[in-house]
Amino acid sequence: MTLQPIAVDRETAAKFVVLSVTTMELLLRQGVFPKPRRVSPARVVWLVRELTDWMESRPVSELLPPRNTGAAKPRPALV
Repeated sequence: MTLQPIAVDRETAAKFVVLSVTTMELLLRQGVFPKPRRVSPARVVWLVRELTDWMESRPVSELLPPRNTGAAKPRPALV
């Protein structure tokens, strides 16, 4: 049996929705991101269900991801 988390901490919530913690907190302050739940006086968590619902409510993008050009990545010179 595998247990699925019902709630996650700040860093995990940001990773779950593929945002930086800074961007997630900005969206939270703007009132467009799910609010956390207080589970103790000094701890808040986000419900996975609410994060999933928020992600599914995001608009579909017409932008394609950037093409992989296959170009070699610059490597630091050995001295």
